[in-house]
Amino acid sequence: MEFDLQVHQNKFLSEGDTTMTAVVTLAAKTGQAPEAEVEAAEVLLVDCSTSMRWPVAKIVAARQAAAAAIDVLRDGVFFAVVAGTTRARQVYPERGMARADRWSRTEAKTQVWTLAADGGTAIGTWLTMAGNLLAEHPGAVRHAILLTDGQNQAESSEQLGRVLDACEGRFTCDARGIGEDWDPAELTRIVTVLRGTADSVVDEKDLAEDFRRLTEHAMLKTVPDVRLRLAAMPFSRLDFVKQVHPMEYDLTGRLQRTEANLMELSTGAWSEGEEREYLVGFEFSPGEVTYGQDTQLGWLQVASGPGDPVPVIGNRTRDPVEATRIDPKVQKYTVQGELAQAMDEGFAAYQAKDLEKAQRAWGRAVRLTVESPNDEMRKRLAQLVDVIDAAKGDVRLKENLTRSQIMHAVLGSRISTYEAAVAGGGPREPREIPCPHCGSRHPAEERLCPKTFRKIR
Repeated sequence: MEFDLQVHQNKFLSEGDTTMTAVVTLAAKTGQAPEAEVEAAEVLLVDCSTSMRWPVAKIVAARQAAAAAIDVLRDGVFFAVVAGTTRARQVYPERGMARADRWSRTEAKTQVWTLAADGGTAIGTWLTMAGNLLAEHPGAVRHAILLTDGQNQAESSEQLGRVLDACEGRFTCDARGIGEDWDPAELTRIVTVLRGTADSVVDEKDLAEDFRRLTEHAMLKTVPDVRLRLAAMPFSRLDFVKQVHPMEYDLTGRLQRTEANLMELSTGAWSEGEEREYLVGFEFSPGEVTYGQDTQLGWLQVASGPGDPVPVIGNRTRDPVEATRIDPKVQKYTVQGELAQAMDEGFAAYQAKDLEKAQRAWGRAVRLTVESPNDEMRKRLAQLVDVIDAAKGDVRLKENLTRSQIMHAVLGSRISTYEAAVAGGGPREPREIPCPHCGSRHPAEERLCPKTFRKIR
């Protein structure tokens, strides 16, 4: 698969500036997917701890979600189901991984309906089993879905960290929270290392559809991993790298140094037409960037493909207008970071029973959704506050909020949209196109039908 790499920045710097922030867009070119099906392997990690017993709707929803995911596995995909407590227990098949077909899917769903809740929570053991199972298929696009309703109390943070380090680059993982007791920071930590997405469901009946969608998306992946190479100049330093689309998380600590001033970053599995964006920052000595002259501060390149390095540059100017302009993409993701911070502050204040501070923080979050339009976050925030004046951030806290509603909104602040990121800053018009093979309709940017796994166009 070929990739297109672009840098978005305002290159002009004022006299005292010593940092440059840019947004890097990495896009898998369309029309590049192989005609033959790509080998894939999928592991479903289902929390079966004692807390899943009550309300009983949680374990029922987990069974339904696992069954929905199994239903949309395409024929030939390797898969397994794991029940997670303080240990990982393989539910289907008895050992190794099964190939998906009509019979194995039926057998797996039969076993899924026997899942019972009894035990503690040690997520590291679940991920270790997933890694061992997926290691049997090194050439496959490897993916896991993890569901939990509780915090990782049966093992230390250090133990989980060691497991995540061992799993990084071996497979990607999407994580979902359900109920009242899971930890948003814990899910974010897991998907940061395993390059997935984290979200939650407030209503248990929505979980099956979420698992179905996640699995369909995983079935479209055709490249197991793509590595991004980043370099600073001798006089500059790579300060940070954050993924900001489709989900925001800080990847600075996941960079791997290959030589002096040269880093590589695993970006995870890719599908045709997929696009991701990263916020990068370079620091430099003031005297190294001269007035009126472009100076290269660093560069980026797809490590395994053709294409010249794409530079990040600076140009010092005495024009105050040029120096204060902000690239639209940089502006969007700067606001998104502020939104996530406001949601975290509100969550911490609410837990501390400081309702006035929570109301102010979430009012600021509402105002930020006006500055950078984000309809999904508006809907999630509407579950927490009544909006009096969105532009001013004037809100009133709702009564009797549940923890699951709050955590759903907190994670939502890390999921980006393209509404303000497209050229010109305007919203992208929603368009759908039909699949010529089955007639189902899908967003225009899709290239493969998730029902037939054939090209839409």
